[in-house]
Formats: sequence, C-alpha cells, structure tokens
Amino acid sequence: MALNARIGDLNRASGEITNLKRSRTDEIQQKRSELARLVGKIDQTQKPVRLANRADRVADMVDALVQEAWPRQTQHVADEMTLAIRSMAHRSDYLGRVEIDEEGAVALLSRKGDDLRQYDLSAGEKQIFTQALFSAVAAVSGRDFPLVVDTPLGRLDEQHRLNVLKHLASRQGQVILISTNTEVVDQYLGALRSKVSKAYIIRNDTSSGIGRSWPEEGYFTGQDI
Repeated sequence: MALNARIGDLNRASGEITNLKRSRTDEIQQKRSELARLVGKIDQTQKPVRLANRADRVADMVDALVQEAWPRQTQHVADEMTLAIRSMAHRSDYLGRVEIDEEGAVALLSRKGDDLRQYDLSAGEKQIFTQALFSAVAAVSGRDFPLVVDTPLGRLDEQHRLNVLKHLASRQGQVILISTNTEVVDQYLGALRSKVSKAYIIRNDTSSGIGRSWPEEGYFTGQDI
C-alpha cells in the first residue's frame, strides 16, 4: 500500500512538472520572440553606424588612390593639352608645353619657360585653352562621352576656326555644335561635313507672348549637309 501511495505521489508530481513545463514553454517562446524583436531593433540602430564606418573606409581608400594617381594623371592631362593646343593654334611654335602643379594650376609655358597665361591672352586663345582642357580630360578618361560646344567659333580668326573644327572632328566621341548662321558655314562646314550625322535648326516663336523653341531637321539656307 505504501508503495502504491508513493507511486501515486510521483505520478502527480510528474504531471505537475509536465504542466509547469508546458506553461513555461509558451512563456519562453514569447520571451524569445521579444528578444528577436529587440535584437532586430538594435541591429537597425547599428546599421547606419556600420554603413558610416564602411563609407569612411571607402573614403580613405579613394583618398589614397587619388594621392597615388594624381601625379600621373595630371602629367597625362598636361601632355594631352599640349597636343590639343598645338593642333588648334595656327602659331603653335610659341608653346613649349603645358604643366599642371600639385594644386591643379595650369601653366602654358613658352619654349623659353615663360608662363603665357601671365600675359593678356586674346579671347580666341582663351577659348582654345578651354577646348584643349576639355579634350585632354576626355582623352585621359578613356571614355567616349559627348561634348557639347556652344558657339565654338565666335571669337576665333579664320585659321583658328578651321583648326578647331578639324580638331573637334577628330574626336572619337560625339560632338554637338550649337552654331550661329555665320560660324559653321561655307568652308568651315566643309572642314567637317563628312563627320556630320544630323543637323537641326532651332526655331523660336514669341507670337503668343510666351517664347518657345523647338528643333527641326535641316540646316541654314544655302548650306548643304
């Protein structure tokens, strides 16, 4: 009898433990869900910090690459500018070379070593300098991206005009020239006619009191594309 009573007590105790375990299992599952939610919230809070740290590391790497590449790239740009100016200027004998210092300042050195930019360059010479800079950057980049030039010949004399057009026509990438009816015409148009893919005239109307412009395929009267 005592043994049976003891077995009964143990069975009841086992049942109580089993019930307690089941109740605790549900509670533990709730706690685990809450823990997962809090961990996810902490992770979201720390994510911007991780991204910021990663951005700092990338920035440091880019700075290191720029410091390493700058001298070589500037020399390459300077060399390409020298070639471009010589191809566009009808008196290229005065230019020795282009130099770019560590701060990015550009010097146009004569064959005697004088910086020509210290003198009063003409509007045309300044325009050729700018064209040469664009051309050099395009060449060094290794990419054939479009070049848009607004009124490219307005301040240039006849020989400079022809040289600039021939230089632009020699580029690998697309060139878009926005010209007046006195610039890329006649002999100047002839200098690049074989390279022209499309020509458009920009029409303008202000009759309604509000100006509007639109392109039409074609070219100036008397100029054959």
